[in-house]
Amino acid sequence: MEELNEEPEMEEQQTSASGNRLFINRRKVAADISEQQRTPLFVSKELGINMLEVENEVKRSQESFQEFLRDCQRSEDKVTCEEEKKLVSEQNQIYISMMQDKQEVIEALQEMLRLKDDKYLRNLRKNAEELDLKIKELEDEVETTTKAWKDEVIKAEIDHQQKMAMFSDAMTKEENDLKAYYHNEFKRCIEERKKFIDNVEKEFKLSMQSSYDEKARLTELISKKQALQAEIQRDKGRAVVENLQITKRKEQLKLGEERKRLLRRQQNKERNLKILYAKQQKEAKERDRILSEKLKRREEQTERREELRKKAAITHARKYKAMEQMIEEDLTQLAERALSIDAEITRRFFPSSCKQPQMASLELPVPSTAQELVPNISQLQLQTEEEKMGAACSLQADTETPVTEGSGTEWEDGKLPSILQRDEKTQPCRETKPSTHKFHWESLGDVISEDKRRLWRAIEKKRREESAVLLDIRYLQADNERLKKRNAELKKQVQERFGLIPEFSFQGKREEKKKREEKKKGEDKKKREEMKK
Repeated sequence: MEELNEEPEMEEQQTSASGNRLFINRRKVAADISEQQRTPLFVSKELGINMLEVENEVKRSQESFQEFLRDCQRSEDKVTCEEEKKLVSEQNQIYISMMQDKQEVIEALQEMLRLKDDKYLRNLRKNAEELDLKIKELEDEVETTTKAWKDEVIKAEIDHQQKMAMFSDAMTKEENDLKAYYHNEFKRCIEERKKFIDNVEKEFKLSMQSSYDEKARLTELISKKQALQAEIQRDKGRAVVENLQITKRKEQLKLGEERKRLLRRQQNKERNLKILYAKQQKEAKERDRILSEKLKRREEQTERREELRKKAAITHARKYKAMEQMIEEDLTQLAERALSIDAEITRRFFPSSCKQPQMASLELPVPSTAQELVPNISQLQLQTEEEKMGAACSLQADTETPVTEGSGTEWEDGKLPSILQRDEKTQPCRETKPSTHKFHWESLGDVISEDKRRLWRAIEKKRREESAVLLDIRYLQADNERLKKRNAELKKQVQERFGLIPEFSFQGKREEKKKREEKKKGEDKKKREEMKK
């Protein structure tokens, strides 16, 4: 009935999973369209760039440059010296080249943003396809693990005390390994987040340092210009300094907001990891409690079985004692009959040369209590049963021998060889032991009951089945460990793919900045040398 109930549940799960996949595919198309619309804004936010501010800054710089050219033209008209005119014209050319470089930088930034948009859409589609494949693989893994777990639970219900001990040791070891693994994973994630934050801060510092260097060079040029154009450029220099301070403050505020956002994201991820760790610890405690309850029940079952075995051994010993007494009584009766026959023979044929043997010398030793048979019940049963068979055979042979006249000459000193030498005749029966299992059962067939033999066969069959179950469980444990390792790897891959902050490659940007900086440094050196000359 349980299997019939489980089949519709599995079908419902499969239909729900297929519905979820269709829903995900439909949502993917809509997400691509919306993502294409909001990608420029998202990339600009991630890079710390506001497109509107950049455009406004470009317009303002162009207007200020035009105004600066007009002022320079006015100053050239006012200047009379040819050397001063030459210096002013050279400065104007330098400023024009600087504005052209700035325009090239702006165009390169716009081209980079466009390339980032296309690359982001391609990566988004690729990640969606990989996510669908991973979901299918995870569903297959869940189905296989559930089937394997059901089979393992059904087989574990008939397990033995030795198997439970091995299983408990393995589970404790596995629990310790899981705790150590999750602790190490938690530490590793924290270290990775710290490294990521440090790298982001370094990149921001480098970018800010480059901008600061450029602005410092501009301020130096402006100061030189102010030294040459004393009263005319004083007000403009103050305005430039104020604009630089405002831009620095804005950039510092942006940098602080970016750092706060990164720290907030890091704190959220650490909180999620703590929640996951607490949940897994709770599941481990629950599993430990269930296993301890199962172990306790199995220990109680084994104790009850041991008590039943002890009681059965005591009852068998008592039965054996009663049977031994009954056999001894039969033997004493046979011995008395043989003694009476011997007495009659000696009275008739040898009235003076024979002595009557004592009955006490012919009695067999009998155990005093039933407790003496309990410790080694199997060995005692086999030995005593062989002795009984040997004694019964010897007495039967002695009683069946015919007594004739004249045969009394073989019995010297009035002794009965068959009775007085009973130990010598029964000794071979004691020493001979069956060479095969079949001969052993056949020799004990008259002494051991059929019920007892049937019980022994059932115990042997159960022992073999339990050993086979233990072997199957050992193989299943290896498969279970392999599946757990695979599941942990898949979880790790999913966390690495969807749990980290999206990273952008700044390598090309850095190389371009380095080239431009080197180019500008070379040009500045040349200009300084020319100015010195």
